[in-house]
Amino acid sequence: MSQWLSLAIAGVMAVTLAACERTTQSVSVEFERCDQGISKKQIQDLVNLLGEFNVSNPNEEKVFYHKLGGPVYPLISPGCYGITYTDVLGAVIPKRMVSFELTPFKEDMRLKRVKNVYNTLVKDFSIATMGEWKPNDVKVAYKDENGVVNLSFRAFDKTYRWRIDQHEAIDRVGDEFFDNLVRLEVEKLSGIFYNMSKGTEAHFAYLPKNIVPELRRMGVK
Repeated sequence: MSQWLSLAIAGVMAVTLAACERTTQSVSVEFERCDQGISKKQIQDLVNLLGEFNVSNPNEEKVFYHKLGGPVYPLISPGCYGITYTDVLGAVIPKRMVSFELTPFKEDMRLKRVKNVYNTLVKDFSIATMGEWKPNDVKVAYKDENGVVNLSFRAFDKTYRWRIDQHEAIDRVGDEFFDNLVRLEVEKLSGIFYNMSKGTEAHFAYLPKNIVPELRRMGVK
C-alpha cells in the first residue's frame, strides 16, 4: 500500500471518529453517540423494538442501505453517517411510511395541484395502514372563491366528508386534514400515524399504538 493511500485512509478514519462522541472512554463503537444522526446501537435498538411489536422481523438476514451523497453505506455499519430515525424507519418499514412536502401549494400552480395533493395524501396514508383503511370513491372538490377543500370517501361502511380550509393565504396542507386523520385513528384504526415531521418535511410512520411510549422514551422523532 502506498504512503499516500495509507495517509488518505487514515484521514478518512480520523474524520469519521471526530464526528462521534463516546459516552465513556471504555465503551465499544456500538455505544457511540453521534453529534449528527444516530449511532449503530440506537439503530439496532429501534429495529429490535419494531420486531418485538411484530412490525418487522429484525432476525431476517438482510442489510438495510441508505444513500448519503452518492456512496451507499450499510445502514447498520459502525460510524456516524448522519442517519436519522426517519431514515431507519424508511429502510426497515418503507410501506408503513408516508413522506411529503408540507407546503406543496405555490401561487402559480395552487389551483392545479390542490386535487392532486389531497388525492395522493389519502392514497399514501391508506396504503401505510397495510390494508386497514381502504377508501373508495375518493372525491376532492375545491372552491377557490372561498378557499375550501371538500374531501369525501367511502370506508368502514360509511361516507366520510372532510372540510379543509385551503384559503389563498395558506400554502401548506390544511390542519383540518390532520385533525380528521387523528379522528379516523381513534375511531377505526388499530395503529397511529407517528409524527416525525421536521420543518416543512412531513414524515409519518404507521405503527401500533402501544409502541408509542417506547418510541418516546427512546427519543424517536
